[in-house]
Amino acid sequence: MSDLSRFVKAYDVRGTVPTSSTRRWPEPFGAAFVRVLRREAPVPTIVIAYDMRPSSPELADAFAAGPTPRAPM
Repeated sequence: MSDLSRFVKAYDVRGTVPTSSTRRWPEPFGAAFVRVLRREAPVPTIVIAYDMRPSSPELADAFAAGPTPRAPM
């Protein structure tokens, strides 16, 4: 995994896919995001937004998969 500090900023994520941002980081990043939030206070809902770039829906879905419990197989 690449160094996240290159594109994860204080209030958002910046980068270009696939040059500086790969599609591998959003799911573990989403899971870590929820772990950090839970340390602070209960968080019942997270809102994930994105813009019109073609890569946005895929990245948002991957980020959302991180904190989403998976059903046992």
